[in-house]
Amino acid sequence: MFQLGNLGFSMTHSLGSGNTLAFLHGWSVFSNQNWVSKRDMISHSERMHSLLEPSISLWRHPLLLPTLLLQEHLFRCEEFISQDLSPQIRGIERVLGITRSGRLAGTKHAVSEEIQELLTDDERRIQITSEVNTTLTDTINLATILGWDQRLGEFIKKADKELHSYYEESGIDIGIVKELEAAVDHFSGEAASTIAYATGMRSRLEVQLNVVCLPCPLPKLGETMTDADRSSTTSWRKQETTSTPASPPQRVSTASP
Repeated sequence: MFQLGNLGFSMTHSLGSGNTLAFLHGWSVFSNQNWVSKRDMISHSERMHSLLEPSISLWRHPLLLPTLLLQEHLFRCEEFISQDLSPQIRGIERVLGITRSGRLAGTKHAVSEEIQELLTDDERRIQITSEVNTTLTDTINLATILGWDQRLGEFIKKADKELHSYYEESGIDIGIVKELEAAVDHFSGEAASTIAYATGMRSRLEVQLNVVCLPCPLPKLGETMTDADRSSTTSWRKQETTSTPASPPQRVSTASP
């Protein structure tokens, strides 16, 4: 997903010397601009360096870099939600004007010109449908990618259990081990929480999509249905009726005189 980055990570750790060699590659490793929104951002390499520098006490830990990669990726996901997805969803809900939940429950507001425009302007209706579908697709992709964060967290936990004997032999402080394990637990929980949030956003978008997929045009507020509207509605109902399989004709026998 371009908004989160397109990169790969490879590393090796020498149990004898305690040295770690890692390679971070991809077209967006040094990019400081969002490829889709063109918004300025901190590059992957810069943020990884900023996370690594204050972690001197953990430098000997073989799983430090994978943990920092997990932290960086989750930060990108949260940034994408707060700066892109959430504003887009709020904008769609504002245009369609159907959501008055939470603190807005029970409030009354006038129907905006944008909503009235959707009832009569097919081009604008197609445009908002495209916006809903695009945002819904991004939300689904985000939830899918967050599954990778969960799997990475589980991999780090599994590797950590297998390395406990190495920690004792190499003299790595148990406090450092516990610190990293707590960080991985936190990031794994954060990934699960973000997936739940993305699932909620998907449900909100599906509600909006139902609004823009109404089968027939509606009159403006305060107006009566015109002949054209009635014709369109009648036409849709006829199509709906004709789509229903007709019952077979009854056979009638007639007696000859």
